[in-house]
Amino acid sequence: MVGGIQYAVAVSASGLELFFNRLYGTSPAIYTATRASTSAPFGTPRLIQAIAGFVEAPTLTPDEKSLYYHKLENNQFVIFRVTRP
Repeated sequence: MVGGIQYAVAVSASGLELFFNRLYGTSPAIYTATRASTSAPFGTPRLIQAIAGFVEAPTLTPDEKSLYYHKLENNQFVIFRVTRP
């Protein structure tokens, strides 16, 4: 699906991974895209299925094993984290 508004970009230190928000209607979601080299275009974005709800502002940790974001819960934003091996 193409379109919506893309914002809140985070790029890995290597420049090979991209995380961003995409907004369709009233519910933003966090997507990721990868590429083989910094001179190549990013591939088709994929929704990060493990992150759901009204979520924004993806941010990678320096070791790139954790992704922080905030989520709207009970009219208040709360910080969450997902990890990878």
